[in-house]
Amino acid sequence: MRRLMLCTAALAAVWCLTAPIPAHAIPVTGGVDVFWHIDFVGGWTGDGTSAQFSLGGAVFDAGGAFTTDDVTITFRLFGFSTVTVDGATCTANLGDPFAANCGTLTLRSAGLGPIPPSPPPLYTASTPFTISGHINVGPGYELTGAGTLTGYVCGTAQACIDAGLEASPALRYTFVGNVPEPSTGLLLGLALVVGAVSHRVHRPRQD
Repeated sequence: MRRLMLCTAALAAVWCLTAPIPAHAIPVTGGVDVFWHIDFVGGWTGDGTSAQFSLGGAVFDAGGAFTTDDVTITFRLFGFSTVTVDGATCTANLGDPFAANCGTLTLRSAGLGPIPPSPPPLYTASTPFTISGHINVGPGYELTGAGTLTGYVCGTAQACIDAGLEASPALRYTFVGNVPEPSTGLLLGLALVVGAVSHRVHRPRQD
């Protein structure tokens, strides 16, 4: 039995040394992204990274989130975008045809539901969302995050002004910190330790 445990531990060590190293995932821990009708502005912060962007044009019609269907929005960080990770920066300028594409991201959430027939002056609806994608800074990084999507519909211009909104409908993605999941290697190591302890505890005494 001891030989079997030693072989198992040796195989686990070889697996840990030879397994491919996944791309470093950067968790987003703060920031707000906002769709003003068809324009998209915002940024984020987290784990040595920050970003600011302003994407004009029909990235997504904000009114399309008020549905019972799932909402998926994929967009490229071009337009006017600056992404920084550990001091390395990618900058995209709309007027520069040779400007970099700083990454591609996807926002996913449930739909906010249909707007009621007679909404109040400022109608809001909320649902959780996740973000994932790749940013083209340095060696490249995977971005992950989560938070709350809030949709706004103004019945009057004053309602939009009071809510700090520039247009209606609008979507506000507010990021919150998330807890990283343990890696597969760590889980395997813990399993080996637990198995070894269990074997020692239940091993019969030999007189």
